Order: sequence, then C-alpha cells, then structure tokens
Amino acid sequence: MASPPKKDSSIIFNFSPHNSGGKHTFREASTQNPHSHSESWEIHCFSDGTQSYYVGDELRFCRPETFVLVPPNVSHGPADGHFTRVTLFWLRFTLDPDWYPSIDESEREEVLRIFREMPLGKVFSLSSDMASSIDSLCRVARHHTGFNNTRIKNALGRLITDMCLVMTAPNPKKFGYSVEIQQALDWLHMNYGKDSSMDSIAEAVGLGVRQFHSRFRRETGYSPNEYRAHHRILVAMELLSKSHDNLTEIAFKTGFSTSQYFSTAFRRSTGVSPSEFRKRKGC
Repeated sequence: MASPPKKDSSIIFNFSPHNSGGKHTFREASTQNPHSHSESWEIHCFSDGTQSYYVGDELRFCRPETFVLVPPNVSHGPADGHFTRVTLFWLRFTLDPDWYPSIDESEREEVLRIFREMPLGKVFSLSSDMASSIDSLCRVARHHTGFNNTRIKNALGRLITDMCLVMTAPNPKKFGYSVEIQQALDWLHMNYGKDSSMDSIAEAVGLGVRQFHSRFRRETGYSPNEYRAHHRILVAMELLSKSHDNLTEIAFKTGFSTSQYFSTAFRRSTGVSPSEFRKRKGC
C-alpha cells in the first residue's frame, strides 16, 4: 500500500516470501493501485466501514464484517483507488501443504477444490470463528512469546478451514445492518438518480432524523449524503466500463444535473476524469 497518511491499530507481519498479512484502520484516504500476486491467494476482510472493491472486472461493495477472496494473478484494489474510513485485515498466502500441518492430509484436496471453484469476487460474511482466527494471528504477530512459527501455522490452518465452512454454508449469514438502515440502503441503491431528501427517507424507515443520521454513519461509515454520492460514482464507473452511454447520459442517469458537475465530482472521487477512466478500461 502506497504511503497511507494516517493509520491506527496498524500491524504488518511476514511469515514467508508468499505468506504475509496486516491490519490497518484508515482514517484518511490512502491510495492503492490495482495489483495482483503471481503465486498467492489473498483475503481482504473489512470492518468499521464500507469499501467499493474490484476483483478482476467484478465490482463489489464490501460491507462491515465481510470478506472477499482473491485468486492468484487476478487484479484487485479499491474501486476509486483509495481506502478510506475502513479497517482492513489482509492476508496473502499460498496453499502449500507444508505450511498447514493442522489441515488433515485427507481434507487438503477438498480445501483446494473449494478455493478453485469459488465464483470470482463473491462477498461473504465474516464468521465468529474466522474473526477469532484473525485475532490469533494478530496476537502472535504483535507478541513474540515463543513457538511463533507453530502458532502461526496453526492459526492459518484454522482460518483457511473456517473460510471453507463459510464459503460452502447452505444458508450464509446475513449482513449485519439493522432493518431500518437496510431499508434505507435498498432505497438508495434503487433510486440513486433521485434527489429525495434524507429526512423523507428517515421518515419512510421509521426513524427520527437525528437518529437516522447517527445510526447510518455508525453502521456504514458514511453519512447518508456521502453514501449516496459515493454510490453514484460507483454506478457511473460501472456504466463507463460496460455501456456505450455518453458522459451526459451517464451524468443524468446517476443523479448529476450537468455533465460538468459529474466530471468534477468524478475526478474529485477517483483522481481521474470520466473520459480518462473509460480510456483506461479500454472502452
């Protein structure tokens, strides 16, 4: 990650050339360009905020307490080129059996099959067992109290098998938004081109205005207006990448009154103009 300005609760650990990880809380925007890893898988777990994220050509919106798995040689990174207002745990690892003695030999092929057959960019909810394994890894990395390699390998093995259980569960856990905030998010996702007041949305979901704004920020990491503005840019990025609409049409579809206002907001969010973004995507 390129020189993040302010990070709290920051830790980085390296187990081997292809096994490393870290945990960062980003309070201000931190740039990260799309990248890939030739020999390693990578898991990104998000908390304390939301993050738009590309895995290959798939754009995903990662909510609090979710994770996404990235295969080797697949480009990935934040959709607008920045991590912000989010806590990120990342772990880069190989599936070398020598590194996971805690995974029984008879089950290793099943682990490999689950990883290889997983749909690209699918977002899963973080289980309590996964969270416990992540905490174990962070504790071992912070406090070298002896037998670190053994403890690290055991924690990695637990995390990988916990991930497999989540990714193959018949009834995956629902994302952790309250009913009212989920209703507000659903409305914003369906009506991102409208300029309805947030007060009217608060009333529609049965919350007072101050309570709505407070809970929305606590659960998503954004104010309602920030979230809508951010989501509009994400939709615009999708349209620029996958449609032949011109900039004026995309501006109007995503709720911007003029193409100039759209271009200004897009550049402020992503660092490039809509035309330059489309050019980079080869559209």
